[in-house]
Amino acid sequence: AGFLIGLGLALFLKFYKPCVLPDYYYDCTIPVGIRPTHLAIILGAAFVITFLASYIPAQIYSKLKPYESIKG
Repeated sequence: AGFLIGLGLALFLKFYKPCVLPDYYYDCTIPVGIRPTHLAIILGAAFVITFLASYIPAQIYSKLKPYESIKG
């Protein structure tokens, strides 16, 4: 969801170019560049981190007996 929200915001800033910076800048828009390779790297890294963050604890706790995990 965060990836899609970020991509949507970047596309909005790229195509509509709202004037959000103060007047003393010569250009009041924010420059936006969207590269498919960067998107793929970010999405792939997010999947790997999420998988490892759920797989490693699951493997550790699957080796415990039920009464050991309740005992704390």
